[in-house]
Amino acid sequence: MYVKWVRRYMVLFRNTLVEYRDEDATRPMGFANVSEAEMALEDDGMLTLAVTASALRTQEWAVSSWKFDDPTRDGRRWLDALTRASRLQWTDFYTEDVGAELGQGRFSVVKRARRKVPSACVAECALKIIDKAVFWKLVEQGIERNDTLFREVLTQTVLTMRSDAMHECFVVQVISLFETHDHLVIEMELMHGGDVFDRIADKGPMSEHEAAIFISHLIQGIDFCFNNGVVHRDVKLSNLALDEGTEIGAMLYTLLCGYEPFFGRNDKELIALNKAVVYSFHPQEWAHISDHAKELIQLMMQPDARGRITAQEALRHPFLKDIPVASFAGAMACARLF
Repeated sequence: MYVKWVRRYMVLFRNTLVEYRDEDATRPMGFANVSEAEMALEDDGMLTLAVTASALRTQEWAVSSWKFDDPTRDGRRWLDALTRASRLQWTDFYTEDVGAELGQGRFSVVKRARRKVPSACVAECALKIIDKAVFWKLVEQGIERNDTLFREVLTQTVLTMRSDAMHECFVVQVISLFETHDHLVIEMELMHGGDVFDRIADKGPMSEHEAAIFISHLIQGIDFCFNNGVVHRDVKLSNLALDEGTEIGAMLYTLLCGYEPFFGRNDKELIALNKAVVYSFHPQEWAHISDHAKELIQLMMQPDARGRITAQEALRHPFLKDIPVASFAGAMACARLF
């Protein structure tokens, strides 16, 4: 069998192998994560490397053979470097802060952390640490889709890349991605104020001015996602970080009075009330709330989507329109989707 060898230049960053066509190239030809790689060094100094996309659970392995200008020296050095890289954990690069847990999901946890070697622009960050074993168990049970991780990483990366100076204020930014043998880690900017759910639980309802700022940011964030082909299907107070449809109206209701608009004695009753959009403005909490605020909630929570106010119409509504521009500018880092 005829084998043709081609010269390539490889760079190993953390546990990611980057391939370049030549030493002067600035654009890589490809990437490979070596967290689950298998490698062997032959007696003649040739290195064999097999890698797979473990986070996507592909069964396909990419196998390559490497020959070196100096097999005795370079073969062993690359084998040692790749072996160390395949064993890296997220704790090799980040220090977890005391009391650092920010939230949990079915297969992930979000922690406040610091880079052990801070960059010029990043020191503190939020790490979403996805347990791959737990995730794939949920897939096998039919609870999660097998492309969930791929879609999540792609969506958050695209929204970050397409954010400009204006829109980055409404969507939490992704800084980097890192995969180990056991985890997929998404490094994100840290929002120091916590989420809005905690803000309401600790301090009670917001003023109309505060609520208007947050809802305006939320609408613009969701509108930005929608215009980039993304529908945020988990809009809730714990996903609106500090520093569409009826969901936004329900959130505005909660921000102003401190409790949710729908109450049921059991899950079945609660679901029925949600679907029918049955709620009321109780005089004890709502007597001091403006008519503009109540009207906007009613327009947002129309059961029939055809009669529901649009995002742009909501932003022009008197409850949001009357807020001075300076208030938005001063609170740009206050409310972001993630």
